[in-house]
Parts: sequence; structure tokens; C-alpha cells
Amino acid sequence: MQTYESADALCVYETEQGRFYVMKGQQGETCSFAFTEEMLVILDRLRTPASLDDLHKAAPDLSMKTLRATVQDLVGIGIVHETNEHVRTVDCAILGVGSIGSHIFTQLSQLPINSLTIIDDDIVEADNTNRQCFTRAEIGVPKVQALAARRTAVGTIRALQCRVGSADEMARIAVEGNCNLLIQAADYPSAGETAHYIWQAADSVNVPYITIPGYIGGLVGFSEFYYPRKTYNHGFNRHPITHEPLFQHTLGKIPYRMCSILGSLVAQQVDDYRHHLVPIGYGERGHFDSGR
Repeated sequence: MQTYESADALCVYETEQGRFYVMKGQQGETCSFAFTEEMLVILDRLRTPASLDDLHKAAPDLSMKTLRATVQDLVGIGIVHETNEHVRTVDCAILGVGSIGSHIFTQLSQLPINSLTIIDDDIVEADNTNRQCFTRAEIGVPKVQALAARRTAVGTIRALQCRVGSADEMARIAVEGNCNLLIQAADYPSAGETAHYIWQAADSVNVPYITIPGYIGGLVGFSEFYYPRKTYNHGFNRHPITHEPLFQHTLGKIPYRMCSILGSLVAQQVDDYRHHLVPIGYGERGHFDSGR
């Protein structure tokens, strides 16, 4: 059943001229339209999700045709959003729970997803506690075990202490976990190679996937959401220089706050997927720069 709900951060006023004055969000975008008691009832009812039938009960003097046209007008100017009551069940796998992956886990663990498979062969070390979501008490503990022991909103957590070395192996793990979303957060032997594993495995089992381009010092690539079996330019080069590199020199590590920001972005993409929305940033590429 199609439902509707008022946009977030919406402020509605009545002016002296007998009109509604509406401010949308924090950007200060505004609009104005004629005040009617029926419209006031509709806007008030839409503070929580409602179907057209619900709205008709609240404003019975309006015909269903007029009500439908009114709601579509409100959708068109961004005051009302269409919602979907049927939230997708998510069974997700994260390859790598280190610098970025542990933050992704922490953010995802607050969502009511059905199951989460976490894959990593590493143990918690002392320097991990500076930028990863681990404590000193967990030093020496396998990372997947440390995370799996935490209290979360996730239905089931499946911890695999292993290293994935091929797309076939990743596809097998996805099938065994009944996964319908794969996330690449590992960077060994490289972020590009593990992203390739995820891409091929996701296409093989026909599920969407998220890749993390990796980081150099404080420069961190945005997470990228893909649907399976579609044509994408995975060979996109973020560096315009075409010459062969002689060496790279990087002193800095990705800071904790940048890992946390990226984890939040991935969690938003997953939550958008749950709600049948276009994931934030879909089709876009870019980076965070911790130096700015």
C-alpha cells in the first residue's frame, strides 16, 4: 500500500494573508499556498505515514480525486514524500572489519537488519585502538569475535575468521549466508583487488554491492553502491596522471573521524536499500579530505 509522510525538518506557518508559509529543511527553502482547513488537517495527519484512505477519513469532505491531486501537488513541491511500508529484509556481508570496516559494522549494528556476516582474519592490535572500533581490552582477540560479542540490533551475526582470496570464495560465503548485499571494506592485497572479488561475486549471485575505493593518507574515497549485472566503469581512474608510478610516500593513516563518517555513509546506503530508495550517492564518485 502506498503511503505518504511529511518531509523532515518542515515548519508550517499561517500568514496574515490567509496562506500557508512553509519552510523546508535547514536550507531555508520556502513556498506558499492558500490556507484551507482541509489542507491543515492533511498536513497534520501526514506527520506520520498515512495512505490516501487514512487521509480521506481525516478529511471526508474532500473527494478521493481531489485528495489524490492535492497529495501529488505536495509531493511535487517536496513538502510530502512517498513512503513504502514494505521494508526489505537485509542479509549483509562485510569483507574486512579493520579501519573502515569496523566503523561500518558499528553503524550497521544499530539497524534492524536480519543478519550480518563479518569476514576478517586479523586480530586486534594496540595501534588499532587509535582509529578502529576496538578497545584495549580486546587486544589479541580476533576482530570478528570482538565485534560479534557486542550488543546490536542485528538479528544474527555470523563471524568468519578467514581471508577471502577469490570471487568464487566470496560467492560461496554469500550463498551460505543467504546474503542479499555485499560490502567490500578490506584492502589486502589492495582495495582494488578486493573490490573486484566483491563485484564478481555479487554479479555471480545477483545481489547489489558496496565498494570502498580505499585511502591514501587522509584522502578517503566515497563508498560506491552498485546493482548487480549492470554495466559500470570499474576501471575509473581517480588520478589523471597516466605514467607508471615509481613509488608512493604516505606517512598518515586515515583518522578515526573520517572512518566514522564513511561508516555512517555506508549505513545510510544500506538503510536506503532497505526502504527501496535510491542509495545516497548512487552514480557519484568523490573523496573526503581530512586535511580540509
